[in-house]
Amino acid sequence: MSDNIILSDRYALLLDDSLKENQTLREQLKDRDEENATKFQELTNKVDSLCQLVGEKQASESIKTRKTTSKVHVPTRCRTEFHKIYKCIMDEDASFQGFYLEESASSARNKAAFAVIVDAVNNDHGGEEQCPWSPAQLRASFLTYLRSIKDSQKRRRVPGKTEHKIVCRRQGRVREKSARRVAAIDQMDWDDAKKGRAKKGLGVEYTSSDESEVSEDESDCDRKRFVTKRLSWEEPKLRELKDLLDLMYKSSLNTHVRNFQTERVVGDSLSLRGPPPNALKWTLVFQHQ
Repeated sequence: MSDNIILSDRYALLLDDSLKENQTLREQLKDRDEENATKFQELTNKVDSLCQLVGEKQASESIKTRKTTSKVHVPTRCRTEFHKIYKCIMDEDASFQGFYLEESASSARNKAAFAVIVDAVNNDHGGEEQCPWSPAQLRASFLTYLRSIKDSQKRRRVPGKTEHKIVCRRQGRVREKSARRVAAIDQMDWDDAKKGRAKKGLGVEYTSSDESEVSEDESDCDRKRFVTKRLSWEEPKLRELKDLLDLMYKSSLNTHVRNFQTERVVGDSLSLRGPPPNALKWTLVFQHQ
């Protein structure tokens, strides 16, 4: 037992030293995060202005009726191309989370997703001036496609199937978070031995889960977020390392990608999941060793 305690103390000291070495990095990342936050706000303002201009133009073109989108002629090829670009971005860009079906078409994140797709469509045609589709036609395609996806989701909500999908998505988020942290370790200024030891404590069996929930924001609108359940048996130094790696990842994202990130908060309740069999001693708090 004493040997295990000594070994645990050594690993705790190792992590403590590494965290001290990265104190400067924390401060740099914090400064960068604040800078990115400012740029993110500027991007949000630009997106809001763009969507407002699109809405005003669409309204002026169909002023005779309140159903503005029904008066905008949208060629089939425009709708098809919009759908194709959306699916292509979903398949090729892991950071793009698609439309937020729990939110309205006018929500900030759905506006931002729409802006990304419009940029991709315009780029495919060599720029906005060469694009054959007007902003109103692209927005009409967006509204129709968003409504179609929501309807499809409702039809798929059958007993048993929904629960299975929830579990699969939760497991997928755990795998993604674990892989992201392991990749971030490679960016640390550590020797290979230290990196290898740290990576062993960042596997999926040592990663807490994120449960999806819908809450109300300041405007009383539904907003999706992930609630993280901390592991009760996790060594505090390991938790600090995970927080540092998550901060490094978040700070590395550009403003477009950051806007797609679902909010994550730490829940009040702890996870009921116990430590894995033969868990690494340095990953556990004393009472679980």
